[in-house]
Amino acid sequence: MDLMLYLYMLGCVTFVKCQSLDLIAGYLPNSDVMEHLKLDLDQRDFEDFLNSKNFSAASDIYVNGGNSMKSMKIRMLKPLSQGFDKGAKVEQGNARGILIADAKKSDSSLKISVTSKCYGKFSTTKDTSGCFTDTGGPLKIDEVEVASQISVKLPYRTLAGFSVEAE
Repeated sequence: MDLMLYLYMLGCVTFVKCQSLDLIAGYLPNSDVMEHLKLDLDQRDFEDFLNSKNFSAASDIYVNGGNSMKSMKIRMLKPLSQGFDKGAKVEQGNARGILIADAKKSDSSLKISVTSKCYGKFSTTKDTSGCFTDTGGPLKIDEVEVASQISVKLPYRTLAGFSVEAE
């Protein structure tokens, strides 16, 4: 009985309420680091490729990444006819994201955080259905069509990049 009371009291004292972000190894981040955590999936893929003696694929995932997406820029052929605030919803087909910087009238590029599932071509997870693409149809911000022709480069964090930066 004393053990039960002790465990209950310990639970009450150590309870942590998280508003929107979860604890990661006992640490509460101040920002969303979920994409950073997906670098572990690159490590998993890298090891799987090495174990299966697929050295070309191991090199590809190491150098190019495929699971941990960085913020991205979308370039538009025609500049914006109106401005949009940081946090505005960005859509193209099944691809979803949010503006991570204000987009001013006459801007021809947008800085976006992708919120839909989007994996690179070197990942073992073959799901690009949530990726922004050059040929994915019209681009919308807050349901307003802003571009029909865009240029997209999907940037991924890489194991190689982290290895070099860790010096």
